[in-house]
Amino acid sequence: MEGVKNKGFPWTSAGFQADERGSIAILFALSLIPLVMIVGATIDYTRAATMRTRFTRLADTAALAAVRAAALQEADCLAKSSTTGPCTPDNIKKLGEGAGLNFLAADTAFARSSQSSSVALTNNDGSWSATVTYSAQSPAAMTGLIGFSSIPVGRTVTSNISLGSQIYLNIRLLLDRSMSMGIGATADDISRMEDLTGCAFGCHTNGSSSTYYDKPKAQGIRFRIDELRDATTALIATAKTVTASNARTHIQMAAHAFNHQVTTLVDLTTDLNKVASAVKALDLPTTDDGTQTSDAIKWINTKVSGNGNGQKATTPQEIIFIVTDGVDDGIYTGWQGMSAPYGKPLSWWPKYMTKANTGAFPRGACTALKQKNAIVAVVYTTYVPFVGTEQYDKLIGPFASDIAPNLQECATPDYFFTASTPGDIQKGMQQLFNKALAASKLRLTH
Repeated sequence: MEGVKNKGFPWTSAGFQADERGSIAILFALSLIPLVMIVGATIDYTRAATMRTRFTRLADTAALAAVRAAALQEADCLAKSSTTGPCTPDNIKKLGEGAGLNFLAADTAFARSSQSSSVALTNNDGSWSATVTYSAQSPAAMTGLIGFSSIPVGRTVTSNISLGSQIYLNIRLLLDRSMSMGIGATADDISRMEDLTGCAFGCHTNGSSSTYYDKPKAQGIRFRIDELRDATTALIATAKTVTASNARTHIQMAAHAFNHQVTTLVDLTTDLNKVASAVKALDLPTTDDGTQTSDAIKWINTKVSGNGNGQKATTPQEIIFIVTDGVDDGIYTGWQGMSAPYGKPLSWWPKYMTKANTGAFPRGACTALKQKNAIVAVVYTTYVPFVGTEQYDKLIGPFASDIAPNLQECATPDYFFTASTPGDIQKGMQQLFNKALAASKLRLTH
């Protein structure tokens, strides 16, 4: 019987104990469990580390958003000499903290994973500091098998931004004084001009001044050039207030008028009363020689030193104000520096003339200025569309839709303003001045 067992059934207890076949597979299967756990845990912790890195960067940017919002508001309040309403320290602080929290909340991944977040702002002698603290949970997959359903993620980050102790600004005004600025200042002025002279434009040229300029003036009719003069005077008054109320801000100003050439009203000076007096001479030209805006910008570029940051008198922040309707005109001079498409010849012009030397302000004209770190602020005084008249339809119509985009391309981002209603020129110049002043005061120390 024992022999039969040995022949038919080799798996006796002794044989089983001696047979080692398949042991490696069993050992591998047993060791695979901790290996899978280790790999899974590594993936979980790598995911948590990635989340921590991403959320920390987000918190870092939120801290910058908070201090920037507070510092901008404080700078704007300083420019307005206001300490009430939104300009109280508590309200400025709340505004900044709200900006930081809103930045965090706008991130969907953070909103989904975070458990808590806070933004705390402090101000120490003009320097804003923001501390952002957050905690979140990174979902766990494999480590959940050993009792960890998630991995905690959290960090505290701090950023600082301050108002510079001394700010040096060079403000250069480049003001369009071409004949198109002789349009009536308001719809009522245009209507009265047409009733009085048969034309919507004032004309200061020799031989026409008495009818198209002096006579309307005597009737109380105002031209767009008058609006520009008043707006510039108001801007200078604001600059004087800023320098008088804040000894840390040093402003030099220069004013230049242009048509086919640049006329300097006053060179760069700290005497803002002198600038205000010089601007009183801003008026229409006495000869109609067109408008060469891009040439005027090339000219002013030669006056600007590069890469000024406003921190020292030797490295002032350059701010260029360009106020224009964006139409270039070389009809009488033959100048062709404007951008295509061009205007079309009028019906009574010689037949050999296939185009008019009119066009929109050319794109790229302000690139050199911006490469020098200058802030280029553009106020676009909209060209009034006299649709249905041959002069407008042919001389302006072909490129009318290009004027605003080309001027906006010239401006530093967020420094473009369209002045289309009475008072808008002054509003635009004041708004862009305040923006440039606030931006120049910010000193990032993060």
